[in-house]
Amino acid sequence: MEALQPPPKTIGFLANPNKQDAAEWVTALREKFIDGGAAVVLEAQTAELVGETGLPASEIGLEADLLIVLGGDGTLLYTANDIRPNIRPVAGINLGTLGFLTCATLSASQQFVDDILRGDFQITPRSILSVTVDHGNGEAPDTYYALNEFTIARGNALRMVKLEVKIGGETLTNYHADGLIVATPTGSTAYALSAGGPIVAPGSDVFTITPICPHAISNRSFLLPDDCEIEILPEHGMGDHMIITVDNHTCIDLDPAKATIRATRAPYELPLVTMEGHRFYEVLRDKLGWHGSSVKK
Repeated sequence: MEALQPPPKTIGFLANPNKQDAAEWVTALREKFIDGGAAVVLEAQTAELVGETGLPASEIGLEADLLIVLGGDGTLLYTANDIRPNIRPVAGINLGTLGFLTCATLSASQQFVDDILRGDFQITPRSILSVTVDHGNGEAPDTYYALNEFTIARGNALRMVKLEVKIGGETLTNYHADGLIVATPTGSTAYALSAGGPIVAPGSDVFTITPICPHAISNRSFLLPDDCEIEILPEHGMGDHMIITVDNHTCIDLDPAKATIRATRAPYELPLVTMEGHRFYEVLRDKLGWHGSSVKK
């Protein structure tokens, strides 16, 4: 296979410390890369697994040309947030079965190392959602970043949430639902898919808005250009608090009487590494079991 990228000279490692045998795989893969002529740097928690010291996640991109993430899709979502602002291409090795974001499994680790060192991989830029939450308390709004999605949902109450959604300042509709998911193309195969949203190919310049169990059966998932500002206004008469979750790793409490949420495409992207045989459509067919007709003949 012809080299697609400049071979990286320095590899950064970030591992999920809660994954079984993570320390052993960090050691084994580091040795493979060093034997192949690359330098290796470790993120701080990853370094602790092997009794060493390392760099903060936000700084490892200053030293490394490419980052290896050992874990699963969830680990990669955490990493995408933690490595800001020093973004580098990210390649995930799944310590279980192949996910939508990871590009290799442990069973193919040697081939993975060889391909990375030769530059035999591709990079797919993945769009990021920038989510700004104004709590209406006189303090500066908080900004969060989502590779997959952010979700607005009820807190402890059993009642539906009521949300007005505006696109570019114009009202789209008022949702009465258990919650609302705003997703990137990357997140279209995650929570949004479970809620009935469409599968969107990476690189599509769209976001999706998907209600969770809407009261009105006509409320369906909606695609919109990702250059629009999305504004979400909770109904002020609601007495029960609400929550926002961002990529399932950050949870924010909301007072619906005061809060306003705005979302736009972030000014940066995550460069995600993909390998031959583990591209989006192959993974899609494998994970969703798309093998032609399910009707027995």
